[in-house]
Amino acid sequence: MTRVVYTPQTADHVRSSAGGDEPLTWLAYLGFDHAHPQLGNVELRRALALAVDRAALEEAAPANLVAATGGVVPPALYGHSPDTAPRLDVESAREHLRLAELPEGFTLALTAQDVWGGLLEIVVGGWRNALGLGVDLDLWSGHDPPGGSLLERAPIALFGWMPGYPDPEYMLRLLLHSDAPTNAGRFADEHFDELVEAARRERSDRRRLERFHAADRYAVADRVALIPLVYGRSSAFVQPCVHGWWEFAKSSANFADLVVERSSE
Repeated sequence: MTRVVYTPQTADHVRSSAGGDEPLTWLAYLGFDHAHPQLGNVELRRALALAVDRAALEEAAPANLVAATGGVVPPALYGHSPDTAPRLDVESAREHLRLAELPEGFTLALTAQDVWGGLLEIVVGGWRNALGLGVDLDLWSGHDPPGGSLLERAPIALFGWMPGYPDPEYMLRLLLHSDAPTNAGRFADEHFDELVEAARRERSDRRRLERFHAADRYAVADRVALIPLVYGRSSAFVQPCVHGWWEFAKSSANFADLVVERSSE
């Protein structure tokens, strides 16, 4: 059995037996260095989020990706919050940029693996053209990945996050809670932490879900802790003789469930 984790371009050459209807289980997002002197200012982050053209991203996205218009929690998970990501609004973006009071000559840098270059050119183009910002797109090859933290290389980076279990807690707590070691950008917000902790303590499923929705909307729409870029479909390629493969985003297949037919040759 061979499992292939593929890039956005590879998906264009694969015909899906499910007709492209596999669940959207993971998130690719733009993460910020919240300790950065300018990106720590929510007004700049709001300006950047409002200048992202999601319609253009949707048109350019390959078969395994869909432009993210919701929050951190992807559509396949219990707790997805639709229509959460800020919509394109150039006038509002310019006003938030004015409120950010950036120093003269300010420039940004965004780093990502080169396979994401096509989609990120759309994002960076919007920041340059709509906001007049100088932005350096730093692309690196998967054959020669950078060492250390991406946010040490640039204050904005593209990250991917796949849930280990199908619950909004995995996405929201591990990505953005101030105590989470996997909070790469070190976003810290007391109200967000309280919403997540209250959801974890909640015994009612309905109220638990409401609190996670509130946390997602607060992080993405209000504080712009990150910018959801695309949701992704996970796929696995197995030999025809292998039956029973299953997974949810991360490779969590139970190998005891697999049946491998013996060759008659």
